[in-house]
Amino acid sequence: AYVELGNYEWAEEVLRLGIQWGQAVGGDATADLFRRLGHAHVIRDRHGQAIGLLRRALALGAAREDVLPLLARSFVARERFVAAAICVEEARSLGVDGEELEATHDRATEALGETWARFRAVVPASFGER
Repeated sequence: AYVELGNYEWAEEVLRLGIQWGQAVGGDATADLFRRLGHAHVIRDRHGQAIGLLRRALALGAAREDVLPLLARSFVARERFVAAAICVEEARSLGVDGEELEATHDRATEALGETWARFRAVVPASFGER
């Protein structure tokens, strides 16, 4: 709620406390807390911090379709374009779409240039084959 209200400092503190207390329990709730804290950092353009939190959320089992678009956005902001493109491709394979995801993909693939297109021509994405 604090994130939605724009009170990011309070949101981050509440989420940090939740993560601290939730570490003993673990599970989906902790993964979602990491996702939410990562999202709060993305909103504030703190992408370096967001990447670690979002990756932790994925490791704990957070819904990939919720985390990957945020992670892709942060990767683009940190000029990690290959990672961003991979996140977008996987998010798409999970049925995620939207203008922001497409804009993230466009920024990443534009930065990678023709090399990315040649790479994908030889090595197609295979996210559906898990």
